[in-house]
Amino acid sequence: MTKKQILVIGRHQETMEKVLHLINAHENWIGKGSITDENAIEMCNNNTFDMALLGGGIEVESGIKLRAAFTEKNPDIIIFQHFGAIGTLISDMEAAMPKEAA
Repeated sequence: MTKKQILVIGRHQETMEKVLHLINAHENWIGKGSITDENAIEMCNNNTFDMALLGGGIEVESGIKLRAAFTEKNPDIIIFQHFGAIGTLISDMEAAMPKEAA
């Protein structure tokens, strides 16, 4: 099974590092992060991500811009916005990921 590539966009470095640690501890995922829209769009243009995780600190205008840029590059990307507790993040992300065909 190929590991899912996840781009994390947040505004707080410390929180993003915690989220990336959780994502990278998952056996089927690889996470990379950005705290700026411009860097996130550049990363998306240079990689193929399966999911973009937008953190709670993302402003509405930024969310709209990021969604448009990500889906233009990859129409199948899952855009996942998470405002909840970090303790539920992984299970919420697992529920949002498409199930692998057997």
